[in-house]
Amino acid sequence: MKNDENTVDTNEDQQDLPTVGGVRLETDSNGNGTEYRKAGSGTVYQIIGIITIIFGVIVGIYLFVAFAEQQQMLFSTSKSELTFGEVVIAFGAAMIFIVPGAICMGIGKIIDLLNK
Repeated sequence: MKNDENTVDTNEDQQDLPTVGGVRLETDSNGNGTEYRKAGSGTVYQIIGIITIIFGVIVGIYLFVAFAEQQQMLFSTSKSELTFGEVVIAFGAAMIFIVPGAICMGIGKIIDLLNK
């Protein structure tokens, strides 16, 4: 009965596993299909978010220092104090990068939660 054409091969080839929606399925020890996920698919978004937040902090610190070290037109001494407008501009420029970075990190966390 070894050469019978009607026998079913119970040995499953690991490369011929079925896919559902692009997600590869595996069979566990009981024969049930389980999803095979890529590890850390949301980490790319989290890394981009961290880099963006760091860049926003650097921009904010640079603008605060640049505004504080501005020299007045008629005097050679520096102002050594920031006006409200300068603080708002520096803070706003930093927030332009920090807020999307935080949103990007949140998207990465949501993707990781949905993959579980």
